[in-house]
Amino acid sequence: MTWSDLDSGVSFRSAGRSKADVHLFEQLSHAVFKQLEVRLDYKKPDSARYEQRHVQPYHLGCVENLWYLFAFDVDRQQLRTFALPRIRNVRMGNTKFRRPADFSIGKFLGESFGVFSKPTKTKYAVRIVFDAFAAPRVEERQWHPSQKIKQLRNGEIEFSLTLGNLEEIERWILSWGNHAHAL
Repeated sequence: MTWSDLDSGVSFRSAGRSKADVHLFEQLSHAVFKQLEVRLDYKKPDSARYEQRHVQPYHLGCVENLWYLFAFDVDRQQLRTFALPRIRNVRMGNTKFRRPADFSIGKFLGESFGVFSKPTKTKYAVRIVFDAFAAPRVEERQWHPSQKIKQLRNGEIEFSLTLGNLEEIERWILSWGNHAHAL
């Protein structure tokens, strides 16, 4: 099989792809794999200016078609999530660090529905009823490790999961329009 055969027979399509900066990705992936500290400028979504950050990059992950850097922020002494399109001016350091042996991206994101993973003791039991139109579409995917699906009358389902925050699940529920009802 050739690449052109594969390209004509298999494709991926998604809405809202992020802009790719190959050089930035190369720098950050090098820092992740070599466990090198990095200084970078980062612009939070609600900020008008960039801030300098000093980080130990643990992991690069693509969540819903957007690349993120999961890194320990040395100044804030906390694991933080950085969207790659909001990073600029990466300066590679020579200082090596050790990624904690117990770090797991699955564990870090385990209580989030996407990428929001604020440390919290609060747990939310989320229950949503999907009508007969949406139910088959919801059932055909694994949306979250904690999800449970219960069959209801007339082809409806009750979808339940446990999360540590509600930011992303709210948007997801609303995306189903009148086919979903949060309990």
